[in-house]
Amino acid sequence: MQEDFSCKIEWHHAAWDDYTFGLKPFDSAFVDLINRHDGLVINGAVALNGREHLRETGTRVDLPLELWDDIKKPVIFHGISYRHWPGQPYHHLDRLQALFAYVGSHPRMLLGVRNDGTDRWLKNFACVKHKPLLVPDPALFVETLDNAVHYPELAEGLSNVLIAFNDEDATRRYASPEQRRQVLQEIAEAVQSLAEDPRVHFVLVPHYFDDFGMMKDFIEICAPRFAHQRLTSTGLLKIDGTRHFYGRYKQADLALSMRVHSMSPSIGLGVPVIPLITQERMWDFLDDAGLRGIALDAFMPGLGQELAARARKVLAEPASQLAVQAAATQSMRGRMWDFNHHAESLFV
Repeated sequence: MQEDFSCKIEWHHAAWDDYTFGLKPFDSAFVDLINRHDGLVINGAVALNGREHLRETGTRVDLPLELWDDIKKPVIFHGISYRHWPGQPYHHLDRLQALFAYVGSHPRMLLGVRNDGTDRWLKNFACVKHKPLLVPDPALFVETLDNAVHYPELAEGLSNVLIAFNDEDATRRYASPEQRRQVLQEIAEAVQSLAEDPRVHFVLVPHYFDDFGMMKDFIEICAPRFAHQRLTSTGLLKIDGTRHFYGRYKQADLALSMRVHSMSPSIGLGVPVIPLITQERMWDFLDDAGLRGIALDAFMPGLGQELAARARKVLAEPASQLAVQAAATQSMRGRMWDFNHHAESLFV
């Protein structure tokens, strides 16, 4: 937005989690906060998760519906997304429908959802009649520290392969503990096969606390000498460490990504990535971006052999995949400009 708006933006941040976890309330004081500024941009990706405590709007923007009329400034939903599994209850769905009916009819509010099938989910599951605009995942355009920063987890002079597991919502993501273990065994087979080349180094990159359990189980499957000699790990950072966190990605040679926000930043940063898909919305994103061909189904038979072969090819000849990723990123950057230009028009 800073690049695309014709005037300089002065950002004033309000932390999602301060409101999500009850440190601050969504109330008239929040409305006053908006009205003291020029507008509100809501850009938390998983805003639609159906938690039971979100009683006012059925979304993480749980401002009571009767207070929305008091907002006098533009409100931009900038690439929000859903996290909801088949068969999972979605609490207060009627309130979500009421909110988006209001937003859809308001001349200075704009509903933009991430290009991961959220628009279809809103229509087919949530029965929202207003058609939202699609916003390419903003994580494609994440900012990083420059390449002069030293990351001790990365091995100098070797090909560094990042591995980002995803153990979030494990009981819904994986059909059974056995299926989850099979995925780990296949990845372990692939990675240890790659490790036969002494020029390749591996780094585990957790994106949230859930992932540490999967990392532990993965290491237990692998041969001890692999974990001791060829593997390192990173830790977690708070939001103000984002540029540092993704600076590590920018210096990597390949990412094996089960997480959305390992996959899309890699695409945008020009790092070869092999997405390992465990949820439909990642396929939806890749289809929209024209990138389905770079991904593998994490549940496919023979994943280990296919992943090893694909990774060897990309490490040996990254240029062709990088060209495909760059073309997709450029296209989505144009679409992001279109959305931001539309958003700016609401401030006039």
